[in-house]
Amino acid sequence: MAKPDGSNRTFASQKFELLDAISMDPRVTASEFRVAFRLMQHANAETGAIFPSQDRLASQIGMKERTVRFCIKELVGKGWLKSSRPNRRIANFYQFETKHMNAILDRQIMLNEARKEERVTRSKPRRERQLHAGQTAVSGNRMPVVSGNYMPVNTLSKHLKNLGSEERDQQPTASSYLSATRGT
Repeated sequence: MAKPDGSNRTFASQKFELLDAISMDPRVTASEFRVAFRLMQHANAETGAIFPSQDRLASQIGMKERTVRFCIKELVGKGWLKSSRPNRRIANFYQFETKHMNAILDRQIMLNEARKEERVTRSKPRRERQLHAGQTAVSGNRMPVVSGNYMPVNTLSKHLKNLGSEERDQQPTASSYLSATRGT
């Protein structure tokens, strides 16, 4: 079943990819993700339009309506959701944005590569390890100790700020990032 964007992916797989990217965004809280997940369950497969009331979302999630409103506002502010309401007679209209997916995937690739490098470094005998900036010769530990899961949020923010209107259409994909880093 071909989609309007030319891909052969099902709507369900597109929904899961988007939810996966939202879940990896360090700026998104658990409550915001729960609201995003519930909104995605109401998405129209043809148009992507979402029309549930905030009261309905609140009762489905088990949150207060005010919390749902706040989470929606935050998701809009973080660029994951578009919200509009032309007038008070028409229901809120929501639609998910995918412009941050590549930035999140790039971050995940960088974290995975850093973890692999850290595992290789830890597997070498201590005397064969090279000292890197910030390490001490006595312990070999970096000061401060940084786990493989750590990547400053400002790195992601820098990447997201670089998404200008002209660059947004020409974002590097995860596969192009891998090929560029491998030199192929």
